[in-house]
Amino acid sequence: MSLALSGDPQQAIQILEPMARGSDATPKIREDYAAALAIAGETDQASQVLSIDMPPDQINSALNGYQALAAGAMPPIPDAPAATASPAAGAPPATVAALPTSNIQATILPPVSQSPIPPPSSSMPPAAVTAQAAPPAASPIKATTTVASVETTAAKTTPMKAVNMPASQAAPAGAEGNVMVQLAALNSQSQAQAAWDSASRKMPSLLADRSPDIQTAQIGDRTFYRLRTGGFASRAAAAQFCSKIQAAGGTCAVANF
Repeated sequence: MSLALSGDPQQAIQILEPMARGSDATPKIREDYAAALAIAGETDQASQVLSIDMPPDQINSALNGYQALAAGAMPPIPDAPAATASPAAGAPPATVAALPTSNIQATILPPVSQSPIPPPSSSMPPAAVTAQAAPPAASPIKATTTVASVETTAAKTTPMKAVNMPASQAAPAGAEGNVMVQLAALNSQSQAQAAWDSASRKMPSLLADRSPDIQTAQIGDRTFYRLRTGGFASRAAAAQFCSKIQAAGGTCAVANF
């Protein structure tokens, strides 16, 4: 975002595009990518990216906000932190920033220099340690015997539990056979269903054999309804399907959130 706001949106797009299209992309990364596209004038593509996580009635206002921010209509927002820090502190911040660093190093050095001091104190305890170690010579044998038996028992029972635990946790991880794609995020379930019906009419060859999966997502204090469809054997198959949806004029992203 800083590159786009500083007048170089194309470089920002080059950096953010692979991140936004990656399998681990987050809504924040996609929003930054859409902002860079909007600032560069690619509003159509920015709208498609925003539609993955944002309801349609908020997309235009978001695009206008990005463009106004880049045009300098709202300079206080990006510049306020730097402006208050520079004038208020002036030159002192540089000297103050330099002083804490040296002070921190100075305070760290004494403990290091004092570390050699323990040898004198460690020379004292050996006598006490050996003196105390002599009497309880017989009891440690029993203690170690008890511990050994406990550890032996634990060693026999633990593997059985360890085998069962991965089995129960392996089920969620095996979602590779049911990868999903997201087609839209809307304000209500009825809107999500209507979007599916409309897309099915426009792209029957792609959606006729599929069924919608509408999921709720709580973002901040708002609830969104994510329109998805699944059943893909792998992420590669899901990505190929999304390419066909986008080529037909729709929006689509492999669901990883």
